[in-house]
Amino acid sequence: MANKQLKKKILKLLEEKQYPDFIPELMKYSPKKIISYLFSALLSKNETVKWNAVCVFGDVVKFISDNNLNDGRIFIRRLIWMLSDESGGIPWGVPEVMGEVLSKVDKLASEYGSLLINQIIEYEGRADLFVEYDLLRRGAYWGVARFSSVYPNEVKKFLPDLLISFAKEKDLYIILYGLLILKNLNVRWNGIKRFIHIKDCLSIFWDYKFNKFCINELANSFILN
Repeated sequence: MANKQLKKKILKLLEEKQYPDFIPELMKYSPKKIISYLFSALLSKNETVKWNAVCVFGDVVKFISDNNLNDGRIFIRRLIWMLSDESGGIPWGVPEVMGEVLSKVDKLASEYGSLLINQIIEYEGRADLFVEYDLLRRGAYWGVARFSSVYPNEVKKFLPDLLISFAKEKDLYIILYGLLILKNLNVRWNGIKRFIHIKDCLSIFWDYKFNKFCINELANSFILN
């Protein structure tokens, strides 16, 4: 199949089918080709296409890593480079992909989980991986939330610094993802009280489908429990 036809087919699958129904059909093709078209899908204005692409990255990189772990490492390093200033681009969707991949590949999780978590922690007085732009940091928080749903103990290692950074956040999506992280970690924190009066309800992609969460309800669940 010609590259143009394959790209069109992959985008159509991402748009019309529900994850993971299309995975068997997709995995018939070269993983390297699939990955190149998935990066394009991350830029889609269609949220279904974008989030299906994020999910597929996890499956494709797991397949690659199971055959050659070093190839999986190379992919993660590529994501880290894309998040750096040197890349010269805006890495839309990249933190989400990193969170999904690390959640599905055990050995990569242990090696690179800290680099994902540090994207949402702002350290004073030293260089770090902190993502400064709010819209990109939303993705980083989602990635850590996804990662924490599988590896809570890895995220807990960073809890004191994470709470300091989270306490400064004002973006509603970041607040919601941050609360999901704390819920995954089963953390009780006095700072939760500042969110119980925020009545905004947001639709987000979570647990492989679009769900609506109300910030005050999620914050109150900590207090009630």
